[in-house]
Amino acid sequence: MNSSQPGTNPQILVRGFGTIFGDPNPLVVIDGLQTGVGTLSNIDPSSIETLQVLKDASAAAIYGSRAANGVIIITTKKGKEESFQVNYNSEFGIQTVANRFNLMNTAEYAEYTSLLYRNSSTGLVPRNPPSWTSNPDVLAINTDWQDVIFQSALMQNHNINFSGGGKNNTYYFGLGYLNQEGVIADSGFERYNMQVNTQFKKSRFTFGETLNIFARFKPETDLANTPANLYGAAPQISQFDANNPNGLGAPFPEITGGNNIANPLAYQFRSIQTNAFGLLGNLYGEVDLGKGFSFRTDLNANFTNTNFERYREPVFQSQAAISRTDYEILLRNSSSFGLNTESLIRYNQNFDKHTVSAIAGYTVLVNINRSVTVSANNVEPGTKVPQTGLNPQASAGYFEDRLVSQLARVNYSYDSKYLLTASIRRDGSSNFGQNNRHGVFPSFSLGWQMKEEDFMKNIQWVDNLKVRGGYGELGRTLGSFLATLNSEIRYPWETGIIDGVGPLTIPNENLKWETVKQANIGIDAAFFNNMLVATLDVYNRRSEDMIIRSPLPQYTGIVQQPWINFGSMVNRGVEVELAYNKVVSKDFDYRVKFNITFNKNELLSLNSAQDTLLEAGTLTTIGQPVAVHYGWVTDGINPQNGAMRFKDLNDDGIVDGRDRMVLGSPHPDAFFGITYDAVYLNFDMSLFFQGVMGNQIMNESFQLLGSTHRDRNRLSSVLQDAYRPDSNPDGPSPIISLRDANNNDRISERYIENGDYIRLRNIQVGYSLPASLLGKNFSKVRGYVSVVNAFVITGYSGLDPDLNNNGSVFLLGRDSFRYPPVRSFNAGVQVSF
Repeated sequence: MNSSQPGTNPQILVRGFGTIFGDPNPLVVIDGLQTGVGTLSNIDPSSIETLQVLKDASAAAIYGSRAANGVIIITTKKGKEESFQVNYNSEFGIQTVANRFNLMNTAEYAEYTSLLYRNSSTGLVPRNPPSWTSNPDVLAINTDWQDVIFQSALMQNHNINFSGGGKNNTYYFGLGYLNQEGVIADSGFERYNMQVNTQFKKSRFTFGETLNIFARFKPETDLANTPANLYGAAPQISQFDANNPNGLGAPFPEITGGNNIANPLAYQFRSIQTNAFGLLGNLYGEVDLGKGFSFRTDLNANFTNTNFERYREPVFQSQAAISRTDYEILLRNSSSFGLNTESLIRYNQNFDKHTVSAIAGYTVLVNINRSVTVSANNVEPGTKVPQTGLNPQASAGYFEDRLVSQLARVNYSYDSKYLLTASIRRDGSSNFGQNNRHGVFPSFSLGWQMKEEDFMKNIQWVDNLKVRGGYGELGRTLGSFLATLNSEIRYPWETGIIDGVGPLTIPNENLKWETVKQANIGIDAAFFNNMLVATLDVYNRRSEDMIIRSPLPQYTGIVQQPWINFGSMVNRGVEVELAYNKVVSKDFDYRVKFNITFNKNELLSLNSAQDTLLEAGTLTTIGQPVAVHYGWVTDGINPQNGAMRFKDLNDDGIVDGRDRMVLGSPHPDAFFGITYDAVYLNFDMSLFFQGVMGNQIMNESFQLLGSTHRDRNRLSSVLQDAYRPDSNPDGPSPIISLRDANNNDRISERYIENGDYIRLRNIQVGYSLPASLLGKNFSKVRGYVSVVNAFVITGYSGLDPDLNNNGSVFLLGRDSFRYPPVRSFNAGVQVSF
């Protein structure tokens, strides 16, 4: 799940949502450094050597409480014991908006506005349309704000690296640069990277480090973050007007009927700039103790310093904003520092048919987050200094948590046929009280390599056949049992308003670990000289004592709800992966890979005091998936008033909140992907298809743009679909009117759509120069062209069915206005010498 906005972190789910609150993304381990998916935007993808996903609890258990959502292990490139090598990659691209809304033009909007007012009249109070709806000068203006704001955006990506080494040392040095403009003006992302990896050996000792230094710059505007202000803008507003301050066109009440619709260009004067720099590093040393024993210690550090700036100029955007003459500024500096030390003793030995490897160790993880925020209005123009303004405010935040762990793991193999892995980890977290501070999490897995049995060795067409299974438990921390203070409270006092401190939340000494228990069985197989490879996994992943926030009455004065343990849920699923590798001739070979995951999410229990959880138009209740869509069911149009009818599901003669029902699940039944790679002579081609099946989307964009009751621009189809007693008595949408006592736009099945899709996410065609043309100094010269997000096949009416829910299960499958989907056309070159 991704956003098209440059610099936005991806969302990655491994076997469904594992928790109700908190981050659902997996742990990311980069060269031993444990971090989150947010770090992925700080590293240069070209520096990645390998990427591995750990899904089974038995495999991920060694990483402890942070691995409850799975683990992504990234190893960056290292130098090799060979001659000096240089690699240079360069890519340029252009990005365009892949889909847009079909909105009303000025003539259609004038008709819509006229109906909006006329149909709002009563016998005693007639309402006439605004005068602009019949003003030919205004009707001559026809601004397509999507054409104005959207742009073709350029992208460039360059990286160069130098590597080499000898018998006792290796080195790797890389530089990277990315500059990506946004398809909404004044949004984008720029990043600089430097990667240094070295390793030195001396006798029994090995020392090394990996270091990634980065700087990133992300400009935005209010419009990039709230594109609803673009789509609702009226088309009869001109872009520019020299008679107005700032030279922007803006509506007046006699033009808009009193509804001050802002000029979208005005939001470009509300700038947001986020700059960050930091480093991710690992320093390690290892000694060979002899007789199969070794000792290694790692020191990992992750530091990021972020400066956030929001600056708003007094721009003339609408009649309501004419009197605003002040400049507003908000500055925030935040820093995060993570330090992880790990000391492990390892043992590896072979005894005849027995192979044993084991590790035991101790780890300490410390995270410190600080922030300082200052803001003011009426600041001196252009200074961006809060002290020059009025009403300056300041606040600070500090949070620290620690995790201390002991761990052990044993791998055993007998005759390469029978495999056993067992591990145990004890975690102690400062986020819990003294009674529940520590959790113990065991795991084990068993494997049988059937191909190594005597009865299988003569079956030549079977290359591999392995049966495996495992069980593991993982803990999860979220929030803190401690009470926290709010330093942004303002109190009335005799001398005026003063700053104060009050409780932000209350403690919960009984808070304990959320536990994830997962069991899985699987089969790995390969046939016909590895031409056909198959993998099957069946899993059951159960989350118990889930940590969520507990509702409190408002009269308590507590701003944040305290953390409590609350119920259990399960994800059950099947994963299938098939690969077909075919060498047709010495000039042509290809590979096809297909994978699909079927997953079912279900809430098993809640706490004793609550049997349902209603949140943001969703229902969480026992026996259903978490956060299903929940609302009313329509029953056609009432011909007496043109309002939408809603079904009385409980037959009590009243339509109210008790007549709501489950409208669909945002959780896909299946995720799938298809890759195709082919090489013919010096040409290569790759295709990557991806999609989901079986989920429903709450189309909140249509809920607003398809509304017939608001004085904003709307979808062009609203005029055709709206009920009209004379000309369109069969219209499926309510009558166009400012009056809506019926709440026609309430959540109902009208806005629930099938979210199935299949997308060609990437297609690339390349050509490599033959060795005869390279000469002795070059080992590779390849050029390529590619298209990202080439097309999508779907029945969904919104802009894009692939939604990023910002990490909240309650926003899963909810399509509110987002950054528009992007298609990019790229060309690049790769050179090695």
